[in-house]
Amino acid sequence: MTLRRKKPKVDLQKIYLGRILRPHALKGEVKLSLFGCDPIMLEELECVYVDQSDRVLKIEYIRGTDKAPIVKFEGVNSREGSDALYGLVLWAEPGQLPDLEDDFFYEADFLYAQAQLPSGEVLGRIDQVIETGAIDVLLIRTSNGEEVLIPATREFVHEIRREDSIIVVDPPELDW
Repeated sequence: MTLRRKKPKVDLQKIYLGRILRPHALKGEVKLSLFGCDPIMLEELECVYVDQSDRVLKIEYIRGTDKAPIVKFEGVNSREGSDALYGLVLWAEPGQLPDLEDDFFYEADFLYAQAQLPSGEVLGRIDQVIETGAIDVLLIRTSNGEEVLIPATREFVHEIRREDSIIVVDPPELDW
């Protein structure tokens, strides 16, 4: 038997921030798994959205650690309310996020973008950004299902076209 992961629907007009994990305690708090986003940045957003019917949520507070943030949303005051949010993906509109310094990017700029070689040939889609501590690594899934790992450094990432959701990469020593 072979199991396949369902491909996520990707809307390029959304900045994906993270996924809501299990409820925490009884008063509506939830744990989050963030997609490379700083939890403190979430507090600066007026609101966030969840993919389920584009529901708008306002963050009441964030506590916990950077690796395991716990969030309380306004109006979610019970275990049942937080249970209903389990597994939903948080997103924001591009204009909501604060501008970054030059040569800094949001993980969402890379996630699900098309990876192209300098020649214009499509390598695949960036499915994941892996945090290793030293440098981030892009996991690119090719059209035939293979995984290619590329360090997210200027040596291998040559161009970032946010508006087209295209990342031009020059992988290290791949045998084509």
